[in-house]
Amino acid sequence: MKYESSLACVRGTMSEGMWPPERIGLTPGKRVLFLTKDLELIRKQLYEGLDLRMEDLSVGDLLDDINTYVMDIERVLDQAERRRHSVRDGRESES
Repeated sequence: MKYESSLACVRGTMSEGMWPPERIGLTPGKRVLFLTKDLELIRKQLYEGLDLRMEDLSVGDLLDDINTYVMDIERVLDQAERRRHSVRDGRESES
C-alpha cells in the first residue's frame, strides 16, 4: 500500500536521526493548509483560494496539538472554533 511505504520511509528517516529533513517541497500547483488560530483565515484558504505562505504568519498564529493524519475538514474547523473560544475565555485548549 502506498501509504504504508511512505510511512515506513518517514520512520526510517526518523530512526536514522535525519528528522526533520533539511528541505521540504511540494508538487507544483499544490498548496499547504495553514491551521491558524484565526478561523476566518482557515475558511478563506479553503473556500476563497487564499494562498498563505509561512512569511505571512508567525509561529504564534498557528494552532498546535492537532493530529492531521486522519482528519476531515469539518473536524479541523470544529477544533479551531473550540480552541478560539477557550483562548478567548482564558481556559486551556480542549481537544
